[in-house]
Amino acid sequence: MVRQIHILVFFIIGLAIQAETASADIVQDCVKSTGKVKIQACTRVIKSGRWKGKNLAKLYIIRANTFNKLGQTDKALADYGKALKLDDKSVHVFSGLAYAHHAKGEYNKAEQLYLKSLSVRTKKYGEQHRLVASDLNNLAELLRKQGRFKDALKLHKRALAIRARKLGKNHPVYASNLSNLAVLLSDLEQYSDAEALLKQALTIQEQRLGREHPSVARSLHNLAEIYRELARFGEAESLSNRALEIWRRSFGENHPEVAKALGNLADLYKAQGLYAKAE
Repeated sequence: MVRQIHILVFFIIGLAIQAETASADIVQDCVKSTGKVKIQACTRVIKSGRWKGKNLAKLYIIRANTFNKLGQTDKALADYGKALKLDDKSVHVFSGLAYAHHAKGEYNKAEQLYLKSLSVRTKKYGEQHRLVASDLNNLAELLRKQGRFKDALKLHKRALAIRARKLGKNHPVYASNLSNLAVLLSDLEQYSDAEALLKQALTIQEQRLGREHPSVARSLHNLAEIYRELARFGEAESLSNRALEIWRRSFGENHPEVAKALGNLADLYKAQGLYAKAE
């Protein structure tokens, strides 16, 4: 989703230059800030009435992407729907819609929308574009969750190859792709290869993003899951707690990632027979 937001940045900055200074500051917050601040700023820009049509659709997509990131999928879906009514040929809306349905567990809808996005973006940008890689990665994750490992592996490798060429192998987005591929290898019980990929991803993410970034938490969580499968419970607990605290600081107590991390910690304690700690 981050990649999708960046594509829209240049468009919105152009709008900001045309606006008066105070309004331009709000537009900049809509583009460059994060979380609730971003949503509040985008809401003010949308309600200003300054932009119409396709321009307004892009603003709805930016706000929807942020709702997705915060786990507020129903609000995201509402904004994507408004964007589609304003611009039904947008190359950015279908991926976001797919992501929201994916998060809600509506896998059939998500798959069709990912395929739609992949088709539209490939036609517009070509097969080697970074947004095509994003759709390949997201579709691979969806297929993995359905146990379609062979197809997921092919898509992950295609996405990884594009990102290596376009971004380089020291880029945090490339590292996120490594982390996702590692989860798939873990599902295939290729734990040694999965562990190596996750350690590589973590090194890149901590160097490029900092030790407190949510992407770091995701890789820590994924590595902890591997260690739980290998009965390396002490290492798993340490990594799980670190991931949990990063997500709490980044998103707040009520975010889905926090709930997921707490559930996985409980599973870890149950695996050790520590039922009191799991409650």
